[in-house]
Amino acid sequence: MIIKLFDSRTQFTHIPGLHDAILNNEDTLTDMQIDLALHYPEYIHATVDRIESNQLVSSDGSIHEFNYCVIATGSRTKFPHDEASRQYAYTLNYACDVIKLNDILREPCTKRITIIGG
Repeated sequence: MIIKLFDSRTQFTHIPGLHDAILNNEDTLTDMQIDLALHYPEYIHATVDRIESNQLVSSDGSIHEFNYCVIATGSRTKFPHDEASRQYAYTLNYACDVIKLNDILREPCTKRITIIGG
């Protein structure tokens, strides 16, 4: 049995460790990322475009046949209901979120934000 991993990201980051990279050196973030291609020989850097019968079509147009298909869609962050609170709420699910948070936190006018993990 062959298992293929399709992902639009090339790196996997252990989510519970992401907070260590907030306001730290960018090397901290780089060190905690795992290169998917090195650890998963069947890794395909693409997203799934559509599934038809027993075929999966990836965003690069490749067609992959399968007997079993497992779809892991990840998680969604639930933001506060009121708009005033949501304006200063940011997600912490991926490495790119840390970079965005670091930029915001380094702004002198930033006084308070809420960080919501996945």
